[in-house]
Amino acid sequence: MKWFRWPIVLGAMWWLSGTALAVDEPTLEEVELPVWSTWKDGDKRAWLAANGILSPKVELEEHEQGPDGLNKLLELYFFEEDETVYNKWSTKDLRMWLISRQLVPREEAYKLSHQSLLELVEHNFLSAEMSSCHGWTPAEALEWLEQNGHGEEGRKAEGNEVFNVMTKYFNRGSDTVAEFMVWPDSRLRTFLRARGVKEPKKTKRNRNDLVHMVRVRTAQKKVSNEDLVRQLQAVLQSGAEWSEEQLLASLAILGGTKHRGAGKAMREASKFVVDSRAKERNIHEEEEKLKRERDDSGKSARDLNHSGGIGSTAFACERSLRSFGHHEHAKRMLVCPRDDQTSKGSVPGSRKLGRFCRRSCK
Repeated sequence: MKWFRWPIVLGAMWWLSGTALAVDEPTLEEVELPVWSTWKDGDKRAWLAANGILSPKVELEEHEQGPDGLNKLLELYFFEEDETVYNKWSTKDLRMWLISRQLVPREEAYKLSHQSLLELVEHNFLSAEMSSCHGWTPAEALEWLEQNGHGEEGRKAEGNEVFNVMTKYFNRGSDTVAEFMVWPDSRLRTFLRARGVKEPKKTKRNRNDLVHMVRVRTAQKKVSNEDLVRQLQAVLQSGAEWSEEQLLASLAILGGTKHRGAGKAMREASKFVVDSRAKERNIHEEEEKLKRERDDSGKSARDLNHSGGIGSTAFACERSLRSFGHHEHAKRMLVCPRDDQTSKGSVPGSRKLGRFCRRSCK
């Protein structure tokens, strides 16, 4: 190859490599923005206050107090109601979790879709994670057995044998702490921080520590009414404008979220907001309808007062009767209501109808 062709070849290789990188690099449209990214500051403060992050008991770090402090707090603590630790895992993470626990053969795991892998993880997560007893002490294991009605069998076990007894009942789904075992790390941190507990720094290896810290505190006293009142006050004072997020947060507190999160209270609050909007819309439509009817009846009355001639007044009275719902009378109306004179071709009883029309038009 001649020397002058080298620049062309190298340029083509550089262009192809750049194209490949551009294909692999995610675009702005592919980046999923958090739910709270479009919230106002008042809504952000309302959520943080409802979940105990903004509270007199919680001291903010220096980096959490700046202009971007609310975003930093939400990045670390925000969670969605139905979010789990595994529902946002990548296909690779789901596959490796199943393979490492020998729940699915490696060859089969690579043939499964993302949704199939997610369903397998969801089905096996609790039994796999809880049966390991990671981070438990013998005393905590015995306490768990007593709470779940297996204390006598646990007391007969010696030393670490209590874990074997505990594992046996873990898989039966009787565990009272199973709920928070699937919480995302952000929700575990929220639970701890709302109770004034200094959670460990954010790393990839400290989930077991978070679960352990939450587990030993679930048996502590429940949130008092005074705590709920302080939480509600923090929400109400979180922003200058009352918003839907503040309403949801307030109703969630009144529903007694405790460590369970928003749950049913949030769903009921959302339904309340939707029903309220529908009711407000129906009231507005009804008012518009009544206004149109009043305008029509007023126009009919003006026609009666200002129009001349028997035919025009009879026609106006007919319209007036129809606007008041007297359709049958309107069909038979052939009389002038102003002077009570029967028009040509009137039917029997037309004078009586004229008097009825006058009463209706008043």
